[in-house]
Amino acid sequence: MATLEPILTSEYDNRRWHFDWIVPAFLHPRQTMARVAAADRGLASTPVLLWLIAAVLVALITGSIHADAAASGQIPPPPEYYTPEQQAQYQQAMQATSGPMFTYVLPALVAAAGVVAYVLLVAMLLHLFLTLLGGRGKSQQKLNIVAWASMPLLLRAVVRAAAMMSTGKLIAYPGLSGFAPGGEGIVPVLVAALLSAFDLYLLWHVGMLVGGLRIAERLPRTRIWVAVVVTLVIVLLLGAVPELIAGQLGDVTFTRPFLY
Repeated sequence: MATLEPILTSEYDNRRWHFDWIVPAFLHPRQTMARVAAADRGLASTPVLLWLIAAVLVALITGSIHADAAASGQIPPPPEYYTPEQQAQYQQAMQATSGPMFTYVLPALVAAAGVVAYVLLVAMLLHLFLTLLGGRGKSQQKLNIVAWASMPLLLRAVVRAAAMMSTGKLIAYPGLSGFAPGGEGIVPVLVAALLSAFDLYLLWHVGMLVGGLRIAERLPRTRIWVAVVVTLVIVLLLGAVPELIAGQLGDVTFTRPFLY
């Protein structure tokens, strides 16, 4: 750590934009998170902007696939856990919402808003829980750490965009959603929505969060993990709400949350 001290305290780390940190964030995450945790001003702009662009790109590609399917008379199938009646209502809803506003504009806006909301919400919850657990770090530190620890989620969005562009098909079962149980009711829908978020990118994200927060707070590892796990559980449950509403109403189609 001593060899990093001149870098951590330099004015170079306090610039607003750090596009040159993108590659090191993946190759040397511990050193990058140490820089982020030591900064005394906002550094969230670069990762948030890039993730926002990637999320919007995924939404636009998804809309393009939906538009092509609608033009050829093919509609993407509904989730398997929908009942036959809900599947029929899903097909009708897809046909009624095939215009550019529902296909491109609204999904792109939802994706962009979702990225910003995720970073802000996770940062605020982490600051709250860590303060209750004895932390004395600043809220700005949490925002910086959450933003840069989200680089794996940015990479996931890029990979999904590339996969959909190359195949011309949607990703039917993101994360572990393929293991979700079928059936009616709230529980199968909730389980499927939650499993959609679980993959290696999320674990990578959690690891970077914990690493950055341990440097910023100097709290025992157990307290850091408790704050991170509780925060992400709350956020994942909130992200599952649109799927729950869609599963109950059947005839309403929601854009998938940014994290899924």
